[in-house]
Amino acid sequence: TSLFDLFFKNDKEKLNKMLKFLVSKNIIDEDILNNKYDIFKNNLSLLIDSYNKNTSNDSSNYLNNTYRNNYSQISMLGQGAFGTVYKVFHKLERKYYAMKKIFLTKDILDENINLLNETHLYCNLNHKNIVKYNTSWIASDLQSIVEFNNIIDINDMDPINNVSQILFIQMELCNFTLDEYFLTQMFDDSIKKRLLYFVDILNGMQYLYENNIIHRDIKPNNIFFVDNGDGEYDVKIGDFGLCKKHNNNLIENKILNAITTCDSISDEEYCSDELINSITGNKMMLMSSYIGSSYYRPPEANNKENINHSFDIYSLGIILVELILIYKTDFEKIRTIMDIKAKPENIKKVSNILTHNYDNIIIKMLDKNIGGRPSLNDLKKVFH
Repeated sequence: TSLFDLFFKNDKEKLNKMLKFLVSKNIIDEDILNNKYDIFKNNLSLLIDSYNKNTSNDSSNYLNNTYRNNYSQISMLGQGAFGTVYKVFHKLERKYYAMKKIFLTKDILDENINLLNETHLYCNLNHKNIVKYNTSWIASDLQSIVEFNNIIDINDMDPINNVSQILFIQMELCNFTLDEYFLTQMFDDSIKKRLLYFVDILNGMQYLYENNIIHRDIKPNNIFFVDNGDGEYDVKIGDFGLCKKHNNNLIENKILNAITTCDSISDEEYCSDELINSITGNKMMLMSSYIGSSYYRPPEANNKENINHSFDIYSLGIILVELILIYKTDFEKIRTIMDIKAKPENIKKVSNILTHNYDNIIIKMLDKNIGGRPSLNDLKKVFH
């Protein structure tokens, strides 16, 4: 205990001397001096803080832990800068759910002032094409923080360095995402079936709009397929895609900015082999690194005062293009969609597409001018 106390005192000079001394005596490996062990040290610090708090209280925090007492944590479904999503099993109900954990650090509270109000709003939504939110609560759980710190990439996200409160949101467990559908059974489905799924998405969006909600993050990882029990799937809109921060690399910023604004570089440069090759990174860079929020966001994304329902319409336009495309590789898909994003009229020239019946509506959906995009009612008339 005395060693741990010494290890985590705020006296950095003393800490460094102690570490160098232990290294010189071959008691610890010299790699402990590297930053990659920061998470390990932070986790030990959290454990010590938790131990001290528990020994000073009559009741055990673990015994009062709603999450650990009522749920068995099965597997992680996703992670992001501020939280994680897990598949869990409710011990009393004997049912599976998705559990979203948002760590209420100072950073996220500063950036999301209305976070709790929005959570309350979503918990009261009830529609066939919206992922069902069951319940939510705020509590502490040291183990969740330690788990988060152990799985993050310290070069991409910051570890949590204090015992922060956690917002737990229990949601309906879905079978797979639209992103996974693109990679698997979509290729076996007819254009008619693909468009029926798109209608499900439109119905969910209609419900959100009727409740004065602009989603602002429509993308395949936030759209889910749920088995309806009849051998078919209902498609539902959800909101537990937690996006990772992008590295501030110059070429990445150039690409992401180009994808978002569509006019920061010329059409020729936008779709050049050089730019495409930089994205694929010698076939080792994952497509998902770029097919994220920025890929689906319209040009006005950075103007928070100019966001209305047409923001989501643009995102739906990209998804519609993906649904009707025929492609063999991610490279081919990226190149085609980037070409269309640069100039929507290019959709008429695309040969690897199932139908050109929706060219005109797609051009309008991807209009850089928000006033030129169709309304949701206009879309429903086209697809119903």
